[in-house]
Amino acid sequence: MLNNLNGLVSLDPVLHLTVGPVIRIKSPISNFTHMLHSRYKSKEDLNAHSVHPDHQRVVKEHVVPICDDIMAVDWVADNEPTPLSPPPVLPSK
Repeated sequence: MLNNLNGLVSLDPVLHLTVGPVIRIKSPISNFTHMLHSRYKSKEDLNAHSVHPDHQRVVKEHVVPICDDIMAVDWVADNEPTPLSPPPVLPSK
């Protein structure tokens, strides 16, 4: 699942995409184990990604069969000229 989702970074409207396990303390209000973070230039680009055949295939073949629940949170942030990708995580010493 992770490899297939991370592979969607190559689609045209995607500026940034990463997916992996959530590092957290067990919560009584949430059992989510993984998070996908992606960025797009516009809401239209997000919508184009959502209906892209490759995205639809990955979700259908590699996500839905093994997931109990999926939650999506989308928002529009008008924060030009700041970078649209988070900085790389540096290893701790």
